[in-house]
Amino acid sequence: MSGAPIEEASQRAHSFLDRMVRITTRVTPDATGVIGYGFVVGERATAQGQPGYLIVTADHLVRDPGNSTARYQPPRVTFYADRTRNAVAEVLDVRLPPQQGDLAVLVVPKPSIPPPQAAVMGDTQALLPGMATWQLGLGGLWLAPSASARFALR
Repeated sequence: MSGAPIEEASQRAHSFLDRMVRITTRVTPDATGVIGYGFVVGERATAQGQPGYLIVTADHLVRDPGNSTARYQPPRVTFYADRTRNAVAEVLDVRLPPQQGDLAVLVVPKPSIPPPQAAVMGDTQALLPGMATWQLGLGGLWLAPSASARFALR
């Protein structure tokens, strides 16, 4: 097996970091909240009409699955390209609850950093058990691992 496909996949994983964001959410006056990750998938104006980025993340991160009536401060988003600042995000109504796919969509004003580069994701339909893959966001870190894992299941 040639190293070229693995090198190409590794480069894709590392280039995807520019699209990653850290999300701090479900903050209350007596709780520091929950931290998770998401990534930029497009652009959309914010509720105030500012240019913004669309971000996808896990629905259970921004909505408490055990308490659907709970209200929290708006999520805060930190971009990989500028980890010194964060911005307030708006949770959109578009979602898939955990039992249906666990997907939430946020919009956040565009920061004054270079825009994320378009990432080529590859054909996820072509993933077969045993193929080399990379998982981003391991252990709360921003770094892509230097070695691949093997795809086990969807």
